[in-house]
Amino acid sequence: MSPPERSSKGAGSRGSGSRATGTGRAKASGSKRAKSPAAGGAKQASSRTKKTTGTKKKAAAARSKSASGTKAATRAKRPAAKRKRRQPQPPTERVPPQMLMSGFVVAVAITVVIAVALGGSGGAAAHDVAGTGERGTVRLELIGNFREPLYVAQPPDDDRIFVVEKQGAIRIVEDGEKLRRPFLNLRSRVLSAGVEQGLFSIEFDPDFQSSGWFYVAYTGKAGFGTTRIEAYRASPDDPNRALPSSRRVLLKIPQPDDTHKGGLLLFGPDEHLYIGSGDGGLVGDPTGMGLSRRVLLGKILRIDPHPDAPRAERPYGIPDDNPFRSAKHGRKPEIWAYGLRNPWRFSFDRQSGVMLIGDVGQDKWEEIDYLAPGTGAGSNFGWSAFEAAKRFKPDPRGEGSIKPILAYKHNPSCSVTGGYVSRDPDVPSLFGRYVYGDYCTGLIRSFVPTKLTAAGDRPLGLKVPALSSFGEDNAGHVYATSLLGPVYQLRAE
Repeated sequence: MSPPERSSKGAGSRGSGSRATGTGRAKASGSKRAKSPAAGGAKQASSRTKKTTGTKKKAAAARSKSASGTKAATRAKRPAAKRKRRQPQPPTERVPPQMLMSGFVVAVAITVVIAVALGGSGGAAAHDVAGTGERGTVRLELIGNFREPLYVAQPPDDDRIFVVEKQGAIRIVEDGEKLRRPFLNLRSRVLSAGVEQGLFSIEFDPDFQSSGWFYVAYTGKAGFGTTRIEAYRASPDDPNRALPSSRRVLLKIPQPDDTHKGGLLLFGPDEHLYIGSGDGGLVGDPTGMGLSRRVLLGKILRIDPHPDAPRAERPYGIPDDNPFRSAKHGRKPEIWAYGLRNPWRFSFDRQSGVMLIGDVGQDKWEEIDYLAPGTGAGSNFGWSAFEAAKRFKPDPRGEGSIKPILAYKHNPSCSVTGGYVSRDPDVPSLFGRYVYGDYCTGLIRSFVPTKLTAAGDRPLGLKVPALSSFGEDNAGHVYATSLLGPVYQLRAE
C-alpha cells in the first residue's frame, strides 16, 4: 500500500499476439468474400435489375436487397472454423507500462478487485509452495487466510502471531488457529477506500508484557487520509483484546494526495520508534517533499513514544541524538533520514543492527538502501533529485546522497516489497540473506547485504501474488503476505 504506494508501492505489467492473429483472420475473410460465388451472382443480379427497372430508385433498392443477400450467402458458405470468434481472455494482474505512474497504486487496485471477487478472504490454494535456492529448498507454508493482509508481527516473549488487515482489523493466530474475534477493530476510524490507504502496521512496545502498550499506523478519515500514529493498550483482563478507550494519539501527518503513505512502525535496536513516511503521492514530488527537512513526508522518523518521555508540547519525546533535534530553520526534529519516496517496508537485522529500506520508485527503478549501525542520523537518499542512482530532476539538495545497494528496473516488476535479513536457524539456505520481493511479479529473492552492494542476488523460486509485505517473529521466522488473503511462513523443505 505502497501498502502502500505500492508504488509506488507501484504497479506492474506482466501480449498480444492474439490481436495480430485476429487481424490476419479478418483480412483473410475479407479476401474470400470478394471471390465468393455468391458475391459474383449478386453482381449479375444487380446488372439485370438495372436493365429491367429502368429507374434509379428501383435499381438502388435492388442493389440493397442483393447486397443483403450476398452477405447472408457469404456467411452461410464461410467454413465454421472461419466463423469462430476469438474468445475474451480472463482478467490478469498485468498492467501496461504506460500506467506505471504509481506502480503500487495500480497494482493494488487490480488485486483489490480480484480479492473482492474471491470473497475478500483469499482465494489462493491452501497447499504449500516450494522453490529451490542455491543451497537448499525453501517452501511457503500457509498459516491462514485473511482479508487483505498487510503485515505480520509478534509481541516480545509471546507465541501469538498478529496479522494486520487493510480495512482496520488486527487478527490473532494462536496455536495455529485464527481467532474469530479481532484483537482490535479500527474499521470505523480507518479510511481504506483508496488503494494506498488503510491500517498499515502494528508494533509492540519492548515492555509490552508488563505495560500492554502497542502502536498502530493508519490513514484517518480526514482529507486525503491523514496518517495517524496511535498508541493502545491490551486489556489486563483478556490478553486477546485491546482497549479502544486507551487510545493515545501520538502523531498526525496531513497528506497532499491519497498515495505514498509509508506506514511501517518498528522499534530499533536503540528501543526508539522508527516511522516510515511517504512523500505524499504527488507525481514526481513536484514540491520537493522528499528533500525538504521542514516536512515529515518522504522520511524515516524517530521518536520516543513512551508516556514518561521528555517532551516539549508533544505527546512523544525527541531522542537526544536525532540530527535535527534543535529544530533550527524550521527543520523537523522527528526526522532521522530523508530523501525517500515511499519507504513502504524497512527492517533491522536482529544480529548486526543494519537497517535496510525498500523504497518504492517512480517510473523506472525500485531500490533497497543500506544504513550501517550508528550511521543513519541525517542520511539523505536523494529522492526526488534521483530515482535510485539515476538523475530524476535537477535539485542541488540531492548532491552527495546515498546510493542504493540494489536497484532494479520496472516491467514486469514495479513495486519493491522490502523484507528481512533471515536469522531463522531452521532455514539454513537463507540465514544471513536479505529476503525481499516485488508486489507486481510476486517473486521472492534474496541477497547478502553489504555497505556497497547486494551480493549474490538470486530468486528463491517462490511466488506470492500481490506480495504486500513481509513479517518476522521472535524466533527469526520470516512471513510473506498476499493482499489476496493468504499469509505464509518461509520454511525449509
